[in-house]
Amino acid sequence: MTDALTLRDVSKTYRNGFQALKGINLSVPEGEFYALLGPNGAGKSTTISIISSLTKKTSGTVEIFGHDLDTQPSQAKQ
Repeated sequence: MTDALTLRDVSKTYRNGFQALKGINLSVPEGEFYALLGPNGAGKSTTISIISSLTKKTSGTVEIFGHDLDTQPSQAKQ
């Protein structure tokens, strides 16, 4: 079964040098529900913004049902 969402070594560093995400990894199997929990500044909103293509990641890979968000954006967003 393909994972619905896969994040591999996803990082985000802003121009001012602030590192919001430091190489996070996450796999959400198809049919499962996950919640992102953490204190202010933990990177929850940044992670969701990257998954939804509102923010560009600095490095790493995001796949939605096996489709890479960078190389197959149309398929990933269907």
